[in-house]
Amino acid sequence: MRRSVAPWAFLAPYLAVFFVFFLLPALWSAVMSLTDWKIVGTPRLVGFKNYLRLLTDPLFYTAVKNTLVYTAVIVP
Repeated sequence: MRRSVAPWAFLAPYLAVFFVFFLLPALWSAVMSLTDWKIVGTPRLVGFKNYLRLLTDPLFYTAVKNTLVYTAVIVP
């Protein structure tokens, strides 16, 4: 019994931090990206309309281009 518990005891702090600071915020962000919420009031589920609006916005492609250029120049 002791042999099977020891590895989990060492992993428990990492798993707790991973869950609280990475997994929960990532899942919450994914859920919130599917809503229309003005901070005041209740969120309204809109599905993938936010992503459709993003893909049809010309400023999005400008931002992607700027990010790629900046990364190509700064990273090397």
